[in-house]
Amino acid sequence: MSVESSHLSDLMVNLLKNAKFAHLSTSDPETHQPNVSLMNYVYLCKNEPYNSQQQQQQKQSQPQTQQQNDGDKKDVGNSYILFSVNKNATNFENITKNPKVSVLIHDWVTAKSQSISGASSNEPNVTINTEKAPSHSNDINNDNDGNNGNNSTTDISPLLQLLKSMNQNELSTISVTLNGEAILVKSEEEGNYYRTKLLNDYPDAKIYIEGEQNHIILIKINHYKVVDTQNNVKRY
Repeated sequence: MSVESSHLSDLMVNLLKNAKFAHLSTSDPETHQPNVSLMNYVYLCKNEPYNSQQQQQQKQSQPQTQQQNDGDKKDVGNSYILFSVNKNATNFENITKNPKVSVLIHDWVTAKSQSISGASSNEPNVTINTEKAPSHSNDINNDNDGNNGNNSTTDISPLLQLLKSMNQNELSTISVTLNGEAILVKSEEEGNYYRTKLLNDYPDAKIYIEGEQNHIILIKINHYKVVDTQNNVKRY
């Protein structure tokens, strides 16, 4: 089923703001060779992109309620994805030739090697016994044989360990594909503004954000496509 809308849902905005990685797809217009890169990113809603000093002053002079209303808008327009890209990388070279890009963001569990036991594919799997415990199962709250159903607890402990270790965001059911146009940030002041935002979210990724070898890029989002695990599609 496909549905169209002009306003982003709370679930979608929450995913865009909280997922850690994005898949950035670029292409070379000459060879038509595509390239996909796994990237840290920051999602920028309305009023978060850099403004001139004059625009900032105008915003500060607005009544507080007006500022809040503007910031709460979730229209498709005026939203961006922020990246820092190495100037020697293929994706940067592609963007300089062809600014049209796609971005995939999701928080599904993707590791095939992650079994219910939490073991990797190179390790033996632990089988979880789903069969009922014998005879005394009707008296599970009674200590008829002195073990209080410990066999059942032992059997499900790998599953409990997995669920405790998994991030709740990984249990989400949607993915978002964004189509847009890349903008190379040229102003040093604007670049520093965006670097600060990236470093706030990824303080351990300085090597990918700071330095002259890295360039700040904004993706102006033109279209969104949201797909869930039931193959329902919604377009914005």
